Amino acid sequence: RGRFADCCRRWPELVSIAESVRGPGMMAEAYWTSNCTSFYAGDFVTAEKHANIGTQHHHREASIEFAKITQQNSGPLNLAYHGMALWQLGYADRAFAKLREAVQLAEDLKHVFTLQMTLWKVAQTYDFAGLGEKTLEFSSRCRRIAEEQGFAFWIALGMGCEGIGYKYLGRYKDAIDTLQKTLLQLELTGAFIIFPKYRSHLADALWQSGQRDAARK
Repeated sequence: RGRFADCCRRWPELVSIAESVRGPGMMAEAYWTSNCTSFYAGDFVTAEKHANIGTQHHHREASIEFAKITQQNSGPLNLAYHGMALWQLGYADRAFAKLREAVQLAEDLKHVFTLQMTLWKVAQTYDFAGLGEKTLEFSSRCRRIAEEQGFAFWIALGMGCEGIGYKYLGRYKDAIDTLQKTLLQLELTGAFIIFPKYRSHLADALWQSGQRDAARK
């Protein structure tokens, strides 16, 4: 829900517990919370650093057990956030190499929820890069899994990246329709964290299609 102040109070507690206990895979779980929070708060240096620490402490068996509680496997997610942070810091080749590792690990672990999350993060990085075809490819894969499994929030995120992909390809009507549906779906889930991103792309698509008043609004 975008409550970064709360997150920033909590993740150091988790890291402190993990560092004191040093149980298998605990550091990976704790540092996943810090790099995720740091990324969405715009602190890409910390996100990259902590994603790297989380990856170094990945423990396959432990991550599988923790995923039964958290519902997501921290192994691919640490790699994915490392890739996204590297992109924001200007290391494009290294970023996509990390993202490829993340998808490979998610497929290897056969954890469906983690896989569709990872696919969306790849799609999002391609949308950072302005590559419409690749954005559509990975967002469509994410959305298909989300629809099959009934993951409402991730259906919306998959649609959002699809809308951005359409925009980059000049398919403004498709972009507008898809992004409007995305925002409605996100409202229904009660989430707020991604709203500014998709509203901004919707405004741009409206502007590019000549709907200047709607874009300003």
